Amino acid sequence: MPPKCSTLWAMKKNIKGVLVGIFTAAAAYGAFGTAVATSEYSLRLFPSGEQALENLGIPGSELANLSDNPVWVKSKSNLSKFHDMLMLWGQGQTDITSYEYAVINDDDMAYAQGFGELDSSCSVTMAREDMSITDFITISYSISPRMIERDLTPAKDVQRIMLTHEMAHCSTDNRIHGSVATHFAEISADQVAAEVVAPYLEHPQSIDAWRHFRALALYYPSTHDTALIVDEEGHDLIKSDIFPRPEMAEATREVLLETMTELHERFSNNLTALEFSLEAYSNFSDFRYVEMYKILLEKLAEDAFENPLATRRAEMYVEAVEFFSPQAATTARLSVILKNPDSKAIGVSPLLFDFK
Repeated sequence: MPPKCSTLWAMKKNIKGVLVGIFTAAAAYGAFGTAVATSEYSLRLFPSGEQALENLGIPGSELANLSDNPVWVKSKSNLSKFHDMLMLWGQGQTDITSYEYAVINDDDMAYAQGFGELDSSCSVTMAREDMSITDFITISYSISPRMIERDLTPAKDVQRIMLTHEMAHCSTDNRIHGSVATHFAEISADQVAAEVVAPYLEHPQSIDAWRHFRALALYYPSTHDTALIVDEEGHDLIKSDIFPRPEMAEATREVLLETMTELHERFSNNLTALEFSLEAYSNFSDFRYVEMYKILLEKLAEDAFENPLATRRAEMYVEAVEFFSPQAATTARLSVILKNPDSKAIGVSPLLFDFK
């Protein structure tokens, strides 16, 4: 055999050997790796909950106030995504959307994932480190970033709030609540996390920003509408200590029904006005964000809500819009006054300057 052919044959043989080795290792890891990844020991590849808290300036001992189970924290790395895939595979998950959530899922989501038993370890997967409250608003409610004029919350504070919230999902009680209804678990997680994280936030308004963010859930109802439980005034109005604290859902329904009914009456018979109004916004979500604010200003001025908790829920939405979008809120309030100069809505909220 000519030297050149001999060299090529040797290279081909070596490459084949390398490939066989790779596939053999992969096959072995497929069985062994899946077993390891689906065990709690595999979580030790990642930082412990105590270490993750300390990395954000929160004493590791606070973990005991968030969860009675061990917690391990993953960042959105290829390793953590691969680990999530193996965990799902080991749990017998066959729904392809679950794998898409774990792997294709963008870096804007944070979540907690427990093992089978309620009293076992739990993993928290964090969203990207530069997530802002504006990002959360855009992702959760489809409101354009340009509508959010003020976001003072440091990225580290967003991480602190996010981490403590997800760690609270790892507690046995929270997982029991979550097995009944997701809303129960979110209420509990926000309540516990807010109490733990508050002393360690860098900016004094960060916890207010989170509360206002939750208040916007009225605009886009979800299981994460926990506004009343993290609001001191709203919390004091809640009488029930039993999950899911039905007063909260009843108050939200009352406010939403009043608002949506009014929105329909204003524009269903006046498509020209609707078209004109929509032209001022990037999308329908931005339009509804502001129009709901206008309607609630008027409803609050008229004392339209009999339930004090519903009144507080409406006030929280108004305050949230004024917190994040002061210029848009001022313009909207002026339009209400110009439409009806006798409106009592002039001085409803203390957050904006008083027109009286």
